[in-house]
Amino acid sequence: MHAQVAENYARKLRSTEEGRSLVASYRNMIEDRSGIDYTNAIGQPYGGWTDGQVAAYSRVHYLIATGKVTKLTIPVDASPGRDADRTGNQRRLTEGLPPEFTAEVYEGNSHDGDALLSWSQDCVMPWIDGYGNESERPLCAWTDSAPLEIGHTDASRTFLHLAEGGIVARWPYGSDDIWLFFYESMEDRVDMADPGGIFRATAERFTA
Repeated sequence: MHAQVAENYARKLRSTEEGRSLVASYRNMIEDRSGIDYTNAIGQPYGGWTDGQVAAYSRVHYLIATGKVTKLTIPVDASPGRDADRTGNQRRLTEGLPPEFTAEVYEGNSHDGDALLSWSQDCVMPWIDGYGNESERPLCAWTDSAPLEIGHTDASRTFLHLAEGGIVARWPYGSDDIWLFFYESMEDRVDMADPGGIFRATAERFTA
């Protein structure tokens, strides 16, 4: 479903010169090998980069570039095996993740990802504020776990995780790191889905 929504969005973009230019510019970004790790973290589509997946990539990148979504890398010191190698991937994660993190690889397919990445509530991350001051802050202020997508995944699925749960972790093929993407706050996620609370305010008027 998410992939079809992305293709429909790309079809609308292709109907205008500005939209076609947008798709072309993001396709160039995706094909730039210097940023391949970042690209694969957002999406590593099994079926290749269709215009729909390029469009979905553009939405995720926009959220990161504007600071709505934070990105972190977590070292594993091993790249994932194939999807079916669940035992091997569990071993790689158990042995390679920093002690603050744990991961449980699911035995079968799950709508919520291939695994669950968790961390202790007191886990912190380095932070530099707008004035250049260094400090530490909670890794994520509103949750201590994230769905983990391993290997191939669509950029539209990454975007869906962010839209539905506000957080997603990625362990792409060929990467020795897990990439964690999450909204700075749940308020940011809600505001992106309902800018300014327009839909919520309208609903409240009808139910008052």
